Amino acid sequence: KEGLGKLLERRGKEWVLFELIQNALDEETKEVEVTLERIAGTKYVNLVVRDDSPRGFANLEHAFVLFAESGKKVDATKRGRFNVGEKAVLATCVEASIASTTGTVVFDSSGRRRTGRKTERGSVFSGRMRMTSEEISQCSAAVKRLIVPPGVTLRFNGGEVMRREPIATVQATLQTEVADAEGFLRRSMRVTNIGIYETLEGEEACLYEMGIPVVGTGDRWHCDVGQKVPLSIDRDSVPPAYLAKVRALVLDEMAARLEADDSTSTWVKDAVQRFGEELKPETVTRLVELRFGQKSVIFDPSDQEANRIAVANGYSVVHGSQLSKQEWAAVRSAGALLPAGQVTPSPRPYSEGGREQSVLSRDKWTARMC
Repeated sequence: KEGLGKLLERRGKEWVLFELIQNALDEETKEVEVTLERIAGTKYVNLVVRDDSPRGFANLEHAFVLFAESGKKVDATKRGRFNVGEKAVLATCVEASIASTTGTVVFDSSGRRRTGRKTERGSVFSGRMRMTSEEISQCSAAVKRLIVPPGVTLRFNGGEVMRREPIATVQATLQTEVADAEGFLRRSMRVTNIGIYETLEGEEACLYEMGIPVVGTGDRWHCDVGQKVPLSIDRDSVPPAYLAKVRALVLDEMAARLEADDSTSTWVKDAVQRFGEELKPETVTRLVELRFGQKSVIFDPSDQEANRIAVANGYSVVHGSQLSKQEWAAVRSAGALLPAGQVTPSPRPYSEGGREQSVLSRDKWTARMC
């Protein structure tokens, strides 16, 4: 236990709150109340998480049996799947207790013991753990980043956590994790919603799993996936291709709101690099306009004069080195850029198909022309 607790220190302390809150949200919960208070004169805090789920903790053994079979594994709309979160939380506590409708289990210096005390409804986790003042502040800020589901009230230290509303929602088929008939987690494809949210001042954009932050992305917006996200057992990373797919879906949905800086941002480039040819043509065209201007053409080596005419007419001439191979594939697939020879062709009067030129006869030349 002590060794596990030390290993978990690298994750910070906010994940403790996330684990306990997500457990409450996975039940038929309407209210969740979290209290985090310093024990006066000590290096420790009391953490209490209380919910009003009618059933409470269905099986108290799951609180301490490592990797016990989780009933949440078969439901893509439940956040839990490894059944290891409570054990990790307990490893960080000096002492703790979990009270529910089926009884109470206590963890302290003497070990683990059951008592007959029960709650009328819901569960109550209470734990004492070491926490610095900085970690308390980080936990307080972290709870405010949660996206509270509709119909649920979340309170932290007596105050209600602000409810966020999505600025857009996109429906898509994404990879998820669901247990098969034998209980093994398998990745499969399932239709879900992705909520897109503004980032508040001081926040880093994150990828969320049903309201719980999973990994910081640094993107333009928060993205909340409405089903299990393919996660590592530490719940802190996702496959790069999965993240790029989410970014591409958001890019298509939010193309009209993009700004010039977005067109060269890491998240947009990642989406285009991996899924550029799947983007809507209007999305790619929007990115080209933001990056090179509304008047832009591809450098045309077969018509050098067309390139000069384009520049003279206010066009940006885009050279091959300015875009990656994948970006060029997306641009050509969308028809977002055309060669200068097609947009501002040179006259080519002496070539087949060239435009006939108006020639001033020699008798009209002036002395200065000569």
